[in-house]
Amino acid sequence: MDFGWWGDRDIAAAVSFLARQPGVRPGKIAVVGESMGGEQALAAMATDPRIRAVVAEGATGQQPADHGWLPHGVNGALQRGMEWVQYTAAGLLSGAPRPMSLPDSIRAAAPRPVLIIAGAAKPDEPIAARWFQAASPTTVHVWVVPHAGHTQGLATAPQAWETHVINFLNAALHPATMAAGQRAGNDG
Repeated sequence: MDFGWWGDRDIAAAVSFLARQPGVRPGKIAVVGESMGGEQALAAMATDPRIRAVVAEGATGQQPADHGWLPHGVNGALQRGMEWVQYTAAGLLSGAPRPMSLPDSIRAAAPRPVLIIAGAAKPDEPIAARWFQAASPTTVHVWVVPHAGHTQGLATAPQAWETHVINFLNAALHPATMAAGQRAGNDG
């Protein structure tokens, strides 16, 4: 299944393994994924409460229900039609169950936070990211990396990428510590 429809099983196994490791505290597990990995992380978060936060870079969707961000008009209708055929055929040939849509997954995971990173050089990515954000505006944060291509945020802006991701994960996994640091005037 090239669309990653079995990805939630892989992520659940990885989270189970991680949760058994010494030094890993319950409630402190986040998933970072790029492209299809980010889409799988978003889908897995909906059904696995052990995942406390997700960073998804380059996520644009893994089934037709995820592509509401496509343009309207003839071009969008043609693309949606081709994708419907492609995804339906892949589902029939692989036997894989179609996952929950990413907007539904994001809503189901709320109030757990999500950071979606989009490459500005890929015009579809910021549009898709904002459309996913609309599913849960208070829990989904979007960062568009200037000049970055698909999954190239870290390579394009390594310092900014690290700062955004680490700050997001610190706030998501250590909210009381971050709030106390902010109240004390500390950058945390």
